[in-house]
Amino acid sequence: MGLDLEIQLLEGDRYWVIEERKVENPLPFDLLFTALNNKKNFDLSFKDPDVKIDSGPFSILVKFSEHKNNSLGMIIQKKNIKLAVQRNYVKRVVRNEVKFLSSKKPITIVFLVRKKIDHFNKHKLKKAIKEILSVTQSKL
Repeated sequence: MGLDLEIQLLEGDRYWVIEERKVENPLPFDLLFTALNNKKNFDLSFKDPDVKIDSGPFSILVKFSEHKNNSLGMIIQKKNIKLAVQRNYVKRVVRNEVKFLSSKKPITIVFLVRKKIDHFNKHKLKKAIKEILSVTQSKL
């Protein structure tokens, strides 16, 4: 369920009135991604993924779920990306780019960094992440 906000300035008053209207979601599930947060949820994706894509140092596992919401899990090991700042950057980019994936069914996505990244270049990594996610979109 989304919210549509309407802001109006009332005459003579010095405050704003915010009106919220509920907008019905035409899909039976939410487009937002919740976090995978325990081993059981990750294991379901690893056991039998519906889509598996490897590209460069990244891997994506996609499992169509029976739940009513999409979920996203990320595994970025310290041995593959040394600095926490860089690991957080990759997580931020993945979260932002995954928002644009669309599917007819709710999905569970696990994003992995499988190979060591020695030379961290933000622009190249962002391009690689967008590329692997566009391949993922074409297979959904």
